[in-house]
Amino acid sequence: MKYLLADCGYTLDTEGVVLKRQDSERQGVNSIYVAKEDCTVTYRDTVAQAEAGDIVVTFYEKDFPMQMIVVKSEDWRKNLEAYNEKQQKWLEEQARKNSVVGAWSDACCNETCDACAPSCEAA
Repeated sequence: MKYLLADCGYTLDTEGVVLKRQDSERQGVNSIYVAKEDCTVTYRDTVAQAEAGDIVVTFYEKDFPMQMIVVKSEDWRKNLEAYNEKQQKWLEEQARKNSVVGAWSDACCNETCDACAPSCEAA
């Protein structure tokens, strides 16, 4: 039996007990998009049709046979959506923290500077 051990980048042949390094293939990817609606996608000299939810992958290298590909993968799309949701929550949390810190600093400095920060100057 042969296995690709994707978490560490090796292939394993259990019959011959051979372990070989396998490099990742991602280095040429320029960008990845999820089509939000059915559309025509253009990238350099390439034109393709994408349906809502399709994954659009563009590549750096101009000499690749395909400058862009459209992939239909529900699993990949779900992962990208989960990542985007996580990023959005993080951004919202950072904005909330920044607004709380800003409000706290303003209220503190308007009352007594010595109580909140030595560098705060009373207005």
